[in-house]
Amino acid sequence: MGGGVNRFVLTFLLVVLPTTAQEPVRQTVLRAIALNGINLQDREWDSLIVAPHDTLSLAYACQCPPSSTPLLFRLTLRRHDDNREQVRSIGVDSVLYTNLPEGEYSFTVQAFAPTEGWFARPVTLRFRVNAAEATGWKARWQQRRASVSRPSETVTDSSSHTPRASQGWLWWLIALAGVGALLLAGITLGFRLKTRRWARTMAQRSHPAPMDSAAYDALLAENSRLKAELSNLRGQISALEARSRHLQQENRLLREQVERLSAKQEELEQLQEQKDTLFATLVHDIKNPALVIRSLVELLRSYDLSAQEQQEIINDIVETTTRIVELSQEISRILTLEAKVLQLDFQPVDIAELLRSVCRQNMPLAEQKSITLRQELEPGLPPVPADPQRLEEVLDNLLSNAIKYSQKGATVVVRAYVRDSHMCLEVEDNGLGMSEEDVRNAFQRGVRLSTKPTAGEPSSGLGLWIVKRLVEAHNGSVRIRSALGKGTTVFVELPLEQPSRMSVESEA
Repeated sequence: MGGGVNRFVLTFLLVVLPTTAQEPVRQTVLRAIALNGINLQDREWDSLIVAPHDTLSLAYACQCPPSSTPLLFRLTLRRHDDNREQVRSIGVDSVLYTNLPEGEYSFTVQAFAPTEGWFARPVTLRFRVNAAEATGWKARWQQRRASVSRPSETVTDSSSHTPRASQGWLWWLIALAGVGALLLAGITLGFRLKTRRWARTMAQRSHPAPMDSAAYDALLAENSRLKAELSNLRGQISALEARSRHLQQENRLLREQVERLSAKQEELEQLQEQKDTLFATLVHDIKNPALVIRSLVELLRSYDLSAQEQQEIINDIVETTTRIVELSQEISRILTLEAKVLQLDFQPVDIAELLRSVCRQNMPLAEQKSITLRQELEPGLPPVPADPQRLEEVLDNLLSNAIKYSQKGATVVVRAYVRDSHMCLEVEDNGLGMSEEDVRNAFQRGVRLSTKPTAGEPSSGLGLWIVKRLVEAHNGSVRIRSALGKGTTVFVELPLEQPSRMSVESEA
């Protein structure tokens, strides 16, 4: 007999227990129900009746193995009068209902883990919302609470009868099985007690009957209102974010404008300083020739001079006057080029004929220093759309500079040819040349270079600035290649086609 019992217990432990462990049961349970802040006993849940103004609090949980992922609870409140229901999923373990319309209701809650893909068994609570019946139910509820002082102890005592009755039978088995079966029987007893308690709890709190829901029109209306407010708030937040981005963009643009204006102001201050220095130099250069003219005129008035002496003085006066006129013209050109809009009268210009004319005009200066002027013009040069007066001024400045900074007996070469839809002009000399710093600053207004004219010719530092200003007004470009002691070459490129309008506005 004892051997048979032992084999039965061993078979139960090896077969039933592993199966139970491999298939965990997940059950959603109601932990507590409170009416107007007062907890109800378990036996009062099935006959629950509340008034519309009452506050019903429901707490729930999941009896399942521990999980590393958060659980969610699916709540369903149904009113059976019109079969309307409210369904939502939340991550908290309690919910509060109030101001429910009268009717038959059912509340169902089901735990689930979306990341693990499992759903626990649901639990359902049925209750009624009725103001008249709720008054009588509450009176009976208060009477039961007053008459039953320790209901929990009663439940505990009744739940402990089964273990006591089972313990006698188990002691009989242990006596027959012997000392070897005592441990196995104890484990079996503990498992059975735990299983019975869990099953009794589930039976008390789980209601498989069809769900009972009541009208929740007010809840739906409140939910719709809250959703509308939430949508409105989101719209306002989006508008504020867009406005913030717009203001940030405006602030960035304003900062950039301030930086540009500051740079322009600094540049204007530098230009004004250069202008003041330049005009002071020009005034000084004009004053000296004027004093010379005055002295020569006084000499003519004060002394008896021969005809030859008078002619020499007159020639000096003419030369000095010419210098004053040149300085005046230079000032006029500066004022014209500093204007915000530079008007150019574009015409087809015969570049070969214009170069020959400029060379003829500068031939006397070259002959005074025994400098050879050589022209290398490509045959069949096409006409160039340009302002002939301004372009002549560009070529005259370049050629006169080449003569000024070349020693006696040097050679100056003027070239013209067409490359890539541009007229290319070059003025090359084998004179003193320029340093790297002079090349970088050559096109700045009023800059005096480190090299000086070889025959003491005057220099205002404006020639190359004027050249660059006029070439760019023709949509062209100018650059310099030079080295000290190796001469200088200035390159000018002009487009063979200009905009259709005959005058071009150039920003100062």
